[in-house]
Amino acid sequence: MFLLLMEVVVVAECVFIQHCLTLMTALCVCVCVCVCVCVCGLQVLLVFAKDDAQSHSFCWACERAGFRCNVARTPEAALESFEEKNHDLIIIDHRHSRYFNAEALCVLMCCCCHCVSDIQQSSKHKDRRKGSLDVRSTTSRGSDAGSSQRRYSSMARIHSMTIEAPITKVINIINAAQESSPMPVAEALDRVLEILRTTELYSPQFGTKEEDPHTNDLVGGLMTDGLRRLSGNEYILATKQLHHIPSHLTTPLSLNDIPPCIAQTMENEDSWDFDIFNLESATMKRPLTYLGLKIFSRFGVCEFLSCPEATLRSWLQIIETNYHSSNSYHNSTHAADVLHATAYFLCKERVKQSLDPIDEVAALIAAAVHDVDHPGRTNSFLCNAGSELAILYNDTAVLESHHAALAFQITTRDDKCNIFKNMERNEYRTLRQAVIDMVLATEMTKHFEHVNKFVNSINKPLATLEENGSILTAPENRILVKRMLIKCADISNPCRPLELCIEWAGRISEEYFAQTDEEKQQGLPVVMPVFDRNTCSIPKSQISFIDYFITDMFDAWDAFADLPNLMQHLDNNFKYWKSLDEKKLRSLRPPPE
Repeated sequence: MFLLLMEVVVVAECVFIQHCLTLMTALCVCVCVCVCVCVCGLQVLLVFAKDDAQSHSFCWACERAGFRCNVARTPEAALESFEEKNHDLIIIDHRHSRYFNAEALCVLMCCCCHCVSDIQQSSKHKDRRKGSLDVRSTTSRGSDAGSSQRRYSSMARIHSMTIEAPITKVINIINAAQESSPMPVAEALDRVLEILRTTELYSPQFGTKEEDPHTNDLVGGLMTDGLRRLSGNEYILATKQLHHIPSHLTTPLSLNDIPPCIAQTMENEDSWDFDIFNLESATMKRPLTYLGLKIFSRFGVCEFLSCPEATLRSWLQIIETNYHSSNSYHNSTHAADVLHATAYFLCKERVKQSLDPIDEVAALIAAAVHDVDHPGRTNSFLCNAGSELAILYNDTAVLESHHAALAFQITTRDDKCNIFKNMERNEYRTLRQAVIDMVLATEMTKHFEHVNKFVNSINKPLATLEENGSILTAPENRILVKRMLIKCADISNPCRPLELCIEWAGRISEEYFAQTDEEKQQGLPVVMPVFDRNTCSIPKSQISFIDYFITDMFDAWDAFADLPNLMQHLDNNFKYWKSLDEKKLRSLRPPPE
């Protein structure tokens, strides 16, 4: 078997080909290997993280050469395919380390090859080697004492599991491979197993980037709980009560009685370029109630929930009342913006194919409530300050847990705004779970986990299958689609038209500036030092945010939902921030000429 890893450096039995390959190069590589091994009808396994020009080149080359070709997008799929077909040639893409460790997979595939070979040999000589292990079995089989002694002490096999998890199967395969592998390979597999035994398989390991403090601060501020001890080993307790529920409601206007100026502002609310700030101004900073009435009506939410429009109106108003208008960013305008993006995504054809009506209703509700009672400070700040919310939620997903819990408290406390009161119990539980799951998905510490799961479980299989109905409608995949949908809606500002993007950038920067000011005043750890209003470069912060969080996520979402207009806005906005940064400008706009 020949194993290739996409840079023309020979390492043992592997060849790394990291630079771009043309169609002709791909064909030459495959043909040369074929000549070397003198095999007709060669079986080829391509392990490519992304469906792109290079993967297409190799598929085309294999087809032209008359090889039988299989494509795997994940290490798990590669191992499964190899177990079944024992390919003669394996080519592993080495360009996208975020998705899997190609070198580790290369070592693993080599070991699997040796292991399968040994097992095939042992099957011919059962009288000499009783107790050989079939790595393709779904349960562990006991082996004799001599076999047990040969096992590496650090790699205890998992035995006698009636219900075996996929990861257990992978670990058993690796353990079996170690039995017939030389020491360097066995040690390398030890490292592979250490990685597999971590709990965060889909979350990247963050290295230090001293040259990019903006990225470091964004990662530190958004992707950690920021728990740091203060002097005296005590946490400061917040004195401010973070949520307030008004004692009475004033019923807003019905959808039919909306003032003409507001109705006119919402005429193009189904367009991605809809200007939410015009609606904010027309409604005197109450856009969520009015936009919510129109969008919920368009999706038939009242009919689905069997609730009167008056109840929905009351619910929208009390939810909006519990957003803090004093926040520059996390206010009801942001909630309305996320609701608008959610509704836009729900209308895309592939999204509609994936979700049921209850999923659509859950997504709209989750968008409306996802930041309710947000204090304008990050989770890291609340944990460092020892706030009541941080204590209540054990410093874990503090704000997201609060948003979800408070939304249901507000809704069910008063029948006048309880949009769920006429639902059947089981349907309500399903809807409630979906809303909670989507709100919790907006927590940034799980960002890469959600994106990578979406790519590996949905995008990659869709790229290799013509019939995709079962993938789209599988319950676990519907959950991934909903999480990805609300995540993209939540941080879609860089994909909005330039003027809207600039306004949002100014608002989030001001909120971070205010947090830094308060951290300094209270003697708290400064979570994002670059967001000092006196020194911060807003263009640099936007470039880092787009590079680190936005591009890959929206590439994946665009591949699924087909959003060329968003990707064009993203490209234009990135170029705008780059041009300001290249001119050493730190402000939102260039100075007037």
